[in-house]
Amino acid sequence: MINASQTLLGGILENNRSYIFTVDKNLHYLWFNRRYASAILSSYEVKVLIGMKLPDCIELNHQYSMEDALCKALNGESFNLIRRPKETDQKKAILEFYFYPLYQNETLVGAACQITDITKRVNYDRQKFENLKSLFEKRLNGFTKIIPDFVLISNQEGVRKFANKSYCDFFQTTIDKLVGNSYFDKIPDTEREEYRKNLNSVSKDNPSITHIHKLTNPKGEEKWVLWTETAVFDTSGRFIELLSIGRDVDDMVKAKQMREKYIDVLEKTIFKTSHEVRQPVSNILGLAQIMEKENYSPNEMAFIVDYFKESADKLDAFTKELTNFIHESIDTNKARL
Repeated sequence: MINASQTLLGGILENNRSYIFTVDKNLHYLWFNRRYASAILSSYEVKVLIGMKLPDCIELNHQYSMEDALCKALNGESFNLIRRPKETDQKKAILEFYFYPLYQNETLVGAACQITDITKRVNYDRQKFENLKSLFEKRLNGFTKIIPDFVLISNQEGVRKFANKSYCDFFQTTIDKLVGNSYFDKIPDTEREEYRKNLNSVSKDNPSITHIHKLTNPKGEEKWVLWTETAVFDTSGRFIELLSIGRDVDDMVKAKQMREKYIDVLEKTIFKTSHEVRQPVSNILGLAQIMEKENYSPNEMAFIVDYFKESADKLDAFTKELTNFIHESIDTNKARL
């Protein structure tokens, strides 16, 4: 017998503006409100009845079928999903699906789904965001005209929506020619795939990435730029824009490269010194020790002096070679930078 509380609950659910239904573990309908039954009849020409299995024609979106989502709920999970229409079919509603398990006496007996049309809410939030973004961009545009940093606003595919004066000046173009085109082709081929991977990894919890790469303008001028990029998400968690700020770090990168080259030259110099100086120095020291111990005839002394000269000539030749090596290495590295 249905008690008063159940009657009251049923009335509330029937008058709810959402589409609500429940199923058992075999996906047979346990209950649904009239709004849900009418929607299924209108959309799929299927008249649903208590005890009927959930129609196979009902799909949530391209990633989750209704059956898959309900199976997750039947495993004890509660979650929500949002179905958005394709960009070519904006007249369709934006629907939010909330799935949750049903328990009776602490035993899982089925799953429920509440479907709500959130189109007005999303459109309101979107319009509110667009108004704020427009105001932000106007202020940003004025501010970025006086700073040397690059400022860029784009979507997830790199299609530019805004670029400041510094960015346009470097690429010797205007904002009108940049907006609507992707900057991905400006990223070196060797770095592009890794950049896409990092960009796709951003989330609401970790929205920012940082990286350095070299930019080349139409004149062939190159500049190392440090980019800090932050993704902007809407209220449903959808990636909608990317704010990129690039700082000129060309001098810093080149100084680091020069330092690394100098270290490399120094290491090679130490290697050459330790290997090519050791032998003549050891010969000279050995000859000096011999001369301290005994008296030698003029012929023997002449022989020892010849050895001294030979070792000294080797040291002199190596000193000249080492000097040339250091100067050539430095000049070569400067030319590369």
